[in-house]
Amino acid sequence: MWVFAAASVWGPLGNAAQAEQTASKPTAAAGKASQPLPTVVVVRAVRETVVVETDVPGRLAASRKAEVRARVEGIVEAQRYREGSEVQAGQTLFALDDRPYRAALQAAEALVAQRRAELKRQEALVRQGFASPQTLDVARANLAAAEAQKTQAALNLEYAKVPAPIAGRAGRALVTEGALVGHGEATLLTTIEVLDPIHALITEPQAQWLARRTLAHLPPPRLVIDDAVVAMGEWIVSDAAVDPATGTVTSKVAFPNPDRRWLPGMFVKVRVPVAEREAVVVPQRALVSNSAGLFVWVVADGQARLQPVTLGGFSGENVVVASGLNGGEAVVVSGQARLQPPGGPVTVQE
Repeated sequence: MWVFAAASVWGPLGNAAQAEQTASKPTAAAGKASQPLPTVVVVRAVRETVVVETDVPGRLAASRKAEVRARVEGIVEAQRYREGSEVQAGQTLFALDDRPYRAALQAAEALVAQRRAELKRQEALVRQGFASPQTLDVARANLAAAEAQKTQAALNLEYAKVPAPIAGRAGRALVTEGALVGHGEATLLTTIEVLDPIHALITEPQAQWLARRTLAHLPPPRLVIDDAVVAMGEWIVSDAAVDPATGTVTSKVAFPNPDRRWLPGMFVKVRVPVAEREAVVVPQRALVSNSAGLFVWVVADGQARLQPVTLGGFSGENVVVASGLNGGEAVVVSGQARLQPPGGPVTVQE
């Protein structure tokens, strides 16, 4: 079903009650007759070869997303970011109680010093012939193990400060100060999402997806929110296979989102090209609507009349008319609010 922004008009048959009131007031009717004719702006409906576009429903998603997790066990001492703010990669988001890890590092450093001294004694004993070379190998291995233990202790101390793995918008904190995290699991603390660019995921029938790949001219996809085009995008990737259950292909489109207005999870439409063919097109602003459907005002011989139309998609800033126009008709694009069904004489401005 096509959805278009169109001006609202009276029904083609008018309003019977209003007609009776008008008939009972000849003086008012005479006054209307003396009023100047409404002025309208018209353009010609054009029949030409165009790339036809359609709106495909989709959902927005972050272009990148990272989970921030505790890598060591500890008590959360501080949250060092504002929820919903932009953070930089490497910025500290949470600080855990690091006293146990400082103590462990000091112990590891002392053990390294002890193993290094032991190695020196063994080297001296081997040179003097009081120890076998095998004891020297053991001393060297003990030193290597102690240095590895020191490296791990230093890493654990570093992990007590939880940084942002990527730059982006940090979400709400999932833990509070005083919470024990990392006990037997890598506790999720928050998430970071990159919102500029933002991605839209769309799913379309395989026939439509295949038809687009044959087009010589491929217009960029456009983001449609509340029936208005708000951004131009670019194709990122399509699935490598057709979903056998639905016969559809999912594609990813990127759109600029510098002010972060659009958020992951929002339902949107993406206007995509689907075919190239000869069709009648008119500006979208020519459309008017009422409960009976979509219409355009057509002017011929100075008389305006409502013409029902059915639509078959978009083409740039125009709409494709599937039926109702043959091309060449003068359609009103400005001044529709001054016209009343079923129509009448007008002053035309082209």
